[in-house]
Amino acid sequence: MTARKPGAHDSTPIWKRGNQHGAARQNLEAALAAAQAAGLIVPCRGPEAPAWTADDTGTLEVAALLCEDCPALQECRSYAVQAGEDGGAYGGLTPAGIKRARRRAQEQRTRTVRAA
Repeated sequence: MTARKPGAHDSTPIWKRGNQHGAARQNLEAALAAAQAAGLIVPCRGPEAPAWTADDTGTLEVAALLCEDCPALQECRSYAVQAGEDGGAYGGLTPAGIKRARRRAQEQRTRTVRAA
């Protein structure tokens, strides 16, 4: 299954969308569940959740900034980069930021292979 750009009509939580990427997906879901069970604030699951799936860049940038205090930030970012999410804000990144992080990760893997 490939990632799809979420639209305003899609009520599926952002963390349930996109590709199924094994351990990264499981880590994200576990981190989100643990944070909520502990009573911590998970911004994308609150009343402002539609901002994480907005079509306009400005709203996505605000949503990405709100991620910065999320207890699942690293797990979410890792999932987004591994899954290649191309719609919505994940782990403090907009789609453009996810693409950049994905490109950097690929370049790092290439350097590592060449060095081996």
